[in-house]
Parts: sequence; C-alpha cells; structure tokens
Amino acid sequence: MMDMIIRVVAITLAVLASGSARADTDVCQTIRDAIAKLNAANQFQQKGIITYIDTGKSYSLDYLVSGDKEYSRKDSGSWKVGVRQAVPLIVDGKPAVYECSRAGTERLGDVSTVIYTYKRLTPDHGVRDVRIWVDESTEKPLQTDMSFETASDRRARFTFSYNPQAALPMVDGQ
Repeated sequence: MMDMIIRVVAITLAVLASGSARADTDVCQTIRDAIAKLNAANQFQQKGIITYIDTGKSYSLDYLVSGDKEYSRKDSGSWKVGVRQAVPLIVDGKPAVYECSRAGTERLGDVSTVIYTYKRLTPDHGVRDVRIWVDESTEKPLQTDMSFETASDRRARFTFSYNPQAALPMVDGQ
C-alpha cells in the first residue's frame, strides 16, 4: 500500500514539474486577471502603432478610456467618442485567452514586468498571437505586441498608461 502511495505522489510531482495543462491554465488565469484589471480601470490611455510588415509603413491609434466612454483617433486626426468596449474574456462561449506561457521578465523603463505569450480569440479578427508585459506590482498590462490571423501583413504594439488625471480630448459636437 505504501508503495502505491509513493508511486502516485511521484507521478503527480512529475506531471506538475513537466508543465502540465493545469500549469498552462494557471498562466492563462494570470493573463485573464491582468485583462480584468484593465477592464476595471476607470481611466487609462492606450497608444498603438500598427506596422505593415512588407513596407514598414505604419499608423498610430490612440484611445483614452474614461468611465463608460472611449475616445479614439487615428494618427493625429479628430477625436471620436463612443461607448467603452471591454476586452472580452469569453467569445462565443469559449475562453478568449488560451495557449498561455510565461516568456520571462523585463524592465520597461523603471517598472519590472513579467512577459507572457498567448493566443486571443476575437469575434471579428479570428485569432491573434499576443505577447503581453504585465507590471509585477500592479498586475496590470503595460504593453502588448500582436499579430493578426486575418491581416498577416501587419503587427501591432500597444502601450497602456493608467492616469486618472489625464485630460479628456475635445470632440466635435461635445
């Protein structure tokens, strides 16, 4: 009987040490938690650069989220305002974040981050390969790099800043 218990414990430890599906799920939960913190933030700014791989040309996107509003603009164009869109964690009943792994650590400026990679299912863009930098102390996303399955000719990098004092942009007709 004791031999059986020792074997079960040894097998369990070997599975845990080998990076089992449970470990993958835990990493995915860490990423989901970081996205949930982004979704819960009352105000944040998201700046992005979309680059066409073949030509190197790019354009910028700027978002400022405040309460239930989302201000956006392309390049230095006019600001538009709409309803805030949360980053979905479930799409068509499936987890939007899957195939997760920890990719290391890095400093972004003076902030220590943990880097993760994962696949993101989106309702309108299919699947994205994402690399995310999460602040070790606040556990909020600070940066993402991603590719698009439906637009393989471009890549995107977004940075996030959380500043409740950011000035809201002027919008035509507001």
